[in-house]
Amino acid sequence: MMNNDYIRGYFDAHGYIYSTKRQSGALRWRIVFQDQDRSQIGRAHTFLTDEGYHPGIYPRKDKGLLFGPRNVQKMIITRQAEIRRFIKEIGTERPEIQERFSQFLIDKGVAGV
Repeated sequence: MMNNDYIRGYFDAHGYIYSTKRQSGALRWRIVFQDQDRSQIGRAHTFLTDEGYHPGIYPRKDKGLLFGPRNVQKMIITRQAEIRRFIKEIGTERPEIQERFSQFLIDKGVAGV
C-alpha cells in the first residue's frame, strides 16, 4: 500500500534533491524521482497528487553513466512549499540527502530539520 513510508523508500532508491541558481542569485530547489518503471512512478505520482502535491511527470533520455542510455520517467516537485512539506512529512533515510534537505531549509530560512 502507498503511504509516506513507501514514498520515502521509493525516494531513497530513485530520488534526489538539487538546486539551481537564478539570475537574481536565489536558489531554486527541486525534488526529483527518476525511474524506468512507468507504472511505479505513476503510482507514486497518484499518491502524491492525492496528498495535495503538484508533481510533474516528464519522459527523459538518461545519459546512462551507470547503466547506459535509457528512457526514464522523471517526476519533479518544484513548488518550494511542497518541498518543505515533503521534507517534514516524508523525509529520507539517506544521510547525504538529509544534508541536502538541511541546506534547503537553511536557504529558505526554516529553523530545524
